[in-house]
Amino acid sequence: MGTTSEALNGKRMFLVPAVGPATAETVDSVVVKDRRFEFFTDSTKVAIIRPAYFHRTFSQDLLVVTEPGEIEVTIDTISSSRGTKLNNLLQQWKTKTEEHNRIYAALLKRAGMDLKAGDSASHRHLRQVADSVHNAYTTMTRAMTDSLDDGPLKQFLRRLYPVKTTTK
Repeated sequence: MGTTSEALNGKRMFLVPAVGPATAETVDSVVVKDRRFEFFTDSTKVAIIRPAYFHRTFSQDLLVVTEPGEIEVTIDTISSSRGTKLNNLLQQWKTKTEEHNRIYAALLKRAGMDLKAGDSASHRHLRQVADSVHNAYTTMTRAMTDSLDDGPLKQFLRRLYPVKTTTK
């Protein structure tokens, strides 16, 4: 079940598989009425909820797991989900991912400015800090993934953050 901003009222909302082909057989859609919409699925998968192409300016796509239970989503400039074990966990990961992306991008931007200004020492230092932030985020994501039972979310995150293997 979902709610949206007024800007999406009367617009079509799509449930698109996050992995695999997006075809007429795999994509579902509904029209938002009174700022509300609802999807019904009979399979557990990782999917993306998004409005029709021309209306995406008003909202952030949302990654969800279509697991049994009631999932409450908000599609807006900042989208969110809650209500089931995997969607609660996915929302926590989304929050940490957005925080990582803000910090990482700011560090890289500053490092680039320092390099352009000729400050190679500061550039190297900021790149090391950015790498450290990214490595901590990757480690956190892999640990979260390891804690999951086998299923679509674990498989999805493994594709994004594969476990590194070492060779001799």
